[in-house]
Amino acid sequence: MNQQIATASEEQSVVAEQINRSVLNVRDVSDQTSAASEQTAASSGELEQLGRQWGGSTFKIAGAALRPIRGTSPLPQVPYYLKGK
Repeated sequence: MNQQIATASEEQSVVAEQINRSVLNVRDVSDQTSAASEQTAASSGELEQLGRQWGGSTFKIAGAALRPIRGTSPLPQVPYYLKGK
């Protein structure tokens, strides 16, 4: 009977250690996610600032051409002698 109690106690200790490691892993992932969120927020702020500096113009990349969207002013035309270069 004492042997069974000792074995059960040892198994509980192993499981408790596994739970502890899992909790620490969750904490680490949470910290990483928090840091990534802060970095994303900072990048979003920088992009917003750049957008304001560019006068709110928004462009969509389609192949190699840039086309204005949302009623922004058109891009300047490329001179005929530069086309295809």
